[in-house]
Amino acid sequence: MKQKMHRFTAMGLALCAALGLSGTALAYTPQDATIDYGRTASLTVTKYELTAATQAGVSTGGLVSTGKENHEAETMLQDYTLGGVEFTYLRLGGIDLYSDQDAANATVQVIYGVDNEDVRDTLGLTSEDVVKTEDGIPWYTSDTLIDALEEQLTANRRATKDALEAEANQSGTAMPLTDDITGTTSVDGLELGLYLVVETEVPENVTSTAVSYSVM
Repeated sequence: MKQKMHRFTAMGLALCAALGLSGTALAYTPQDATIDYGRTASLTVTKYELTAATQAGVSTGGLVSTGKENHEAETMLQDYTLGGVEFTYLRLGGIDLYSDQDAANATVQVIYGVDNEDVRDTLGLTSEDVVKTEDGIPWYTSDTLIDALEEQLTANRRATKDALEAEANQSGTAMPLTDDITGTTSVDGLELGLYLVVETEVPENVTSTAVSYSVM
């Protein structure tokens, strides 16, 4: 059974969690928490040209990427999809559940291993951010990873974007180009875990890859 991960994107860099969960939230009660490691995941990315949409009078200011399908946004931007864009994905590590046994009324959180040292350094992750270490791999909560990426992009957007794109280009796998009509590309059969997705190729009439953003 596959878990489809759909990304509404106008930008070019995302942290994506390919999950196999029994629910949709990132915090669970211990009795409800489970991960089906027998599942595989698929990743779907749709590229929209927000500049053209904005120039045409479409109000895009309230659009927020949540990692879930957004039918309202898809309808609003259906005339502004962009084909010929290449995205590359890189699996950063696995997925697990973690509970703080010392906390009263503890909930179980989804956590992610990041075994790529270069990515950890780029995100500015430290030992204080780690919730557990297993086989030498540090694990982090989704909030920690999202905050780290946003902080680095705010402090030094170009260097962070370039470093993560370079890592994905070196070790990642390119997805098919986005479709000329739907602006969508997808890949399936993925192992559950945390993925870095970057925009690595754009059409000739686009001068650069997009500004980075984070999705979990």
